[in-house]
Amino acid sequence: MSRSVRVGLAALLWAALACQSIAGVEDVTYGAETDGCASYCATLKEACPGDVAVYEDDEICENVCKIFKAGTPSKPQGNTLACRAEQADVALSFNSDLSENRSNCEAAGPGGGDQCTIYPSTPNCEGYCTVYMAACTNTKDWGFNTFEQCTARCAAFPYSGTYTAAEGAKGDSLACRLHHATLATVDPDNNCESAGVRPSGECLGSGDPSCDDYCRVNEIACSEDFSVYETRQQCKAVCNALRKGDRQLDTGGQDTVGCRSYHSYFALMGAPTPHCSHSGPAGDGVCSDDPEHPNCIAFCGLFAKGCADAYADVYGDDDELCVSECEELDDANVMGGNLYSIGAAQEGNTLKCRTLHAARALTEPRSADMPRYCQAALGGDPCN
Repeated sequence: MSRSVRVGLAALLWAALACQSIAGVEDVTYGAETDGCASYCATLKEACPGDVAVYEDDEICENVCKIFKAGTPSKPQGNTLACRAEQADVALSFNSDLSENRSNCEAAGPGGGDQCTIYPSTPNCEGYCTVYMAACTNTKDWGFNTFEQCTARCAAFPYSGTYTAAEGAKGDSLACRLHHATLATVDPDNNCESAGVRPSGECLGSGDPSCDDYCRVNEIACSEDFSVYETRQQCKAVCNALRKGDRQLDTGGQDTVGCRSYHSYFALMGAPTPHCSHSGPAGDGVCSDDPEHPNCIAFCGLFAKGCADAYADVYGDDDELCVSECEELDDANVMGGNLYSIGAAQEGNTLKCRTLHAARALTEPRSADMPRYCQAALGGDPCN
């Protein structure tokens, strides 16, 4: 893209920023005084070169700088330009040792690290939301309505360590989303999708889905009445019993972690019904290999791994018998409408109840309650 086109796009962007309150995004203040941006970007460029650079080029730095509140230079703190400028000065004092100034470069950058924020437990989230909500004004579905909702969802993104522009080039991470949010200040059409909540484009990533990432997203997206796991440990136990699948291709029709991760992200975007159930232990017929047996193959697989002895005693090697008996349950043959949740699975002669107890057995293999969990998964108390 030519520089003239990029400048034109940037001009349109900053004109649009003045209309944010009209668009309903009243939690973010835009249009900070820009007198300090040239100095800030020049200092940061000198202090944080090469591998520790936090902006791709000078134009992006100055565009992002204009988004931040000015702050108070005499009291530089929070998600402000003043705080970032101070961190840039500190980074410059360590200029001869790039390993020492790495955290200061991050704090001086677009995300603010854990220094230029009121949310130090979720580094870069406040900065990410500020930049993303300013740059991506035409994004059709952000997945949140307020700045506070954005920062809450941001906590689910994989955090890959200290942010740099190079490290944020690709992969399912907060760094990638932040990087593309900064690029969107110049070219929103080609970067806003990658910068969004649901991983896509450059930020989709490759390789096997991660149980840590899946369970973190699911825990935040599917909480309270929508919870499909009682604990993070239970989520990981179920995840480790599943095929990993493909993070890029598995969106439905696969009994995999990849499919459940996909639906966890849709739940994170504000659609816990029905996506939390799709992302749960048995996949709710959506994350299932066989539409003719939408829930029972997944359940029987988890039951066989969590209660190997009990399963062998009843079914031996006859997996079809397990599936056949499972499908006698009223809620077993519903595809995408089983609406599994921890609250709905506490008792009753249902697949939901049996699935919960199979998950408990997977989680606590040495527990004194194991026999009770396995009997419940077979239809004993309280699943009777």
